Amino acid sequence: MTCHTLARFDGAKDLSEDCAFCKIVGGESRAYVVYEDTESIAFLDILPLRPGHTLVIPKKHVQQLSHLDAATAACLSQALVYTTRAVGKAASKPSSDKKDKKSASTSRMAMMGLGHGREELDDKEAEVLCKKIREASQEVDKERNSKL
Repeated sequence: MTCHTLARFDGAKDLSEDCAFCKIVGGESRAYVVYEDTESIAFLDILPLRPGHTLVIPKKHVQQLSHLDAATAACLSQALVYTTRAVGKAASKPSSDKKDKKSASTSRMAMMGLGHGREELDDKEAEVLCKKIREASQEVDKERNSKL
């Protein structure tokens, strides 16, 4: 077992069997992970509103975010800011796909419930996007380290 696998195993006591997010955290369900730390995980949404639509969740199962303890909420908050910066950087890079001008930084809201903007995430596109976001994460790290 790797330390990554062990970390997931150790956290299994905080997971719920019937929760889709817990299955991702526990490694039972596949996800395109763009960021992960000890308290949180960020992955691409399978029905994205925009390219780069990413979910950032706590690894610990909670019914509502208001049920998180302060320390976990603070870690989740940091992960959210970090992931948002990485997705924004990845979205601002030119894409080889000219047909879709929408990006993660676009503020236009899709109409929920009318079928607009909710196509299932394509595996190939997800892999490319995931790679771009991870590369952008390295830029975010460099910026953060230069400010220290």
